[in-house]
Amino acid sequence: MKIKSNCIAIIRIDYEDKIIYMSLMIKTLIAKLKNLLAYKVLMNNKYQLFIRYCIIGVTGVLIDVVIFYILNNKFNIYYQYANIISVSFGITNNFFLNAYLNFKKTDKIFIRFVKFYLIGFFGLLLSAFLLFLFVENLHLNIMHSKMIIIFAVAVTQFFLNKFISFR
Repeated sequence: MKIKSNCIAIIRIDYEDKIIYMSLMIKTLIAKLKNLLAYKVLMNNKYQLFIRYCIIGVTGVLIDVVIFYILNNKFNIYYQYANIISVSFGITNNFFLNAYLNFKKTDKIFIRFVKFYLIGFFGLLLSAFLLFLFVENLHLNIMHSKMIIIFAVAVTQFFLNKFISFR
């Protein structure tokens, strides 16, 4: 019995170390992203909205991936349910950062959020379909599949949000 409890303690410590490491990595990345957003190049570039959208999207992706990992690996939540929850957190994060820092459109905030979330929900459906295809049919790794899918969905959502949510 003592060996079993020691193994559980070691696994728990290893998991906590990974969470602390991921947390520090996210904090460092956010600090670097704040500095990057301040560069004058981004402010005067004709692609400024897209560049900032992508940078903000990275924070949403980090939130999405960390929550997905915790739900799927720590709590053994079915990957599709974990995906719905994690994507919702990422969408909400990205909406507020884009509304205040990128598109600078804070009027009609609830209507804009609903539009943004619906576009995000479309991305979620696309993500769920592709995740199912990659995991169940192609037998790819869940986390690798998740990372590939995020990029395809992000480009689609940028254009939809630019012309619908923040016009």
